Amino acid sequence: MIQIRAAANADEGQVDAIQHACLPAAHRYRYSQNIGVPGTANFVATDGAAVVGYISMLHSPPDLAGPYLWQRLKPYMAFVGVLPASRKHGVGARLVRQGVRSVVQEEHQLTWLECEEQVAGFYERLGYRRAAPSEVLAAVGLVPPGLVYSVSLADLR
Repeated sequence: MIQIRAAANADEGQVDAIQHACLPAAHRYRYSQNIGVPGTANFVATDGAAVVGYISMLHSPPDLAGPYLWQRLKPYMAFVGVLPASRKHGVGARLVRQGVRSVVQEEHQLTWLECEEQVAGFYERLGYRRAAPSEVLAAVGLVPPGLVYSVSLADLR
């Protein structure tokens, strides 16, 4: 049975394995480094003793002078991933719901993310709405390099 709990430093190795299963090996940031860092909320999905999913949310105050969207758009989903064998069972959706609920202060506050086209449908099914590049530019002064989505707690499914 899948359980969701706060991530612990002891989970780092399994979280790294999830990241490697979900992202190209050349990806330069280890999301397991967010565990225990102030301004982040990190959760794992477990199946028995095995960690099968991970989410990292950034909720520190926005840095409107930062060069990246993840610095300016807060709260921001930095990473969510599920091991291939545990996909298509609602694990990712449960992690997203837990992550958003943990960082949102008001029902209509937006939570942001950037994603690739091939996973956009997953977020849309959860209630996320694609933001137009002009909307992101007007909000934070940066043109997004790819797809940007947002959801409020009221719209999260």
